[in-house]
Formats: sequence, C-alpha cells, structure tokens
Amino acid sequence: MIGLSFGHLTEVQMNLIQTHYAAANGTYDIFFLSPEIWGDYQNPPVPLLSDIAWRYAGPPVIEDVSFDRFTVEVELISYAINLGDLVFDAADAAATPARDYTLDAGGAAATPARDYLIFPPGAA
Repeated sequence: MIGLSFGHLTEVQMNLIQTHYAAANGTYDIFFLSPEIWGDYQNPPVPLLSDIAWRYAGPPVIEDVSFDRFTVEVELISYAINLGDLVFDAADAAATPARDYTLDAGGAAATPARDYLIFPPGAA
C-alpha cells in the first residue's frame, strides 16, 4: 500500500481526484498510474510503465486548508500483473490470445471473457 498526499490544490484539482475515484468505482476497479503522479521523484517507488495496477484503499481524504486550497490524501493498494496477460491501447484487440487485463479497450472483443476491461467504452 502506498499513501500519496497532494498539497495546496485548487478546487478544480481536488475535483479531478474525486472524479477519478468515482470513475474507478471507488475501491472496486483497478487503474494504472501515469508518470506524472510521481512528480519530481528522481527514482519513483515503482517502474513508470510497469506491471503494477492500483486500486483505492478508501475514499480520498480532503482537508480545506485555506481559501480555495485543499490537501488531498489517498491510499492505494498495488497489484502485480503478469505483463503477458496485459494489453495496452487495445482499441481493436483481437479475441485471441486471451488476456486477463485490457487497457484502453475501446472496441475490443468481449470474447473470450476478460477479467478486466479498463476504459471499455464501446467494447463488444
């Protein structure tokens, strides 16, 4: 589990985190972190494009610290994923071979059944 804290955020930035939490169906869905999440880390705690997925451990904790400024803390649980079971940018991914995780699924075939279709709008 990893804890992230974001300080001095505007209301718009705070709302982006809340929107992401809602889009991930709270603590239910997994997601992948972009390199920007690690900010100025010289050596991020995990490889940037890795075989690690994340899930919220709970809702973001929001503190109103001053006029229109917020501190937001989130706790994330990591999940190791076998990269052989993962397809990135799979908008038109073929039905074979079977994959457990499909990121940016777009119009990816729903058969054989996938365990996780991430961003599946329009998936068949």
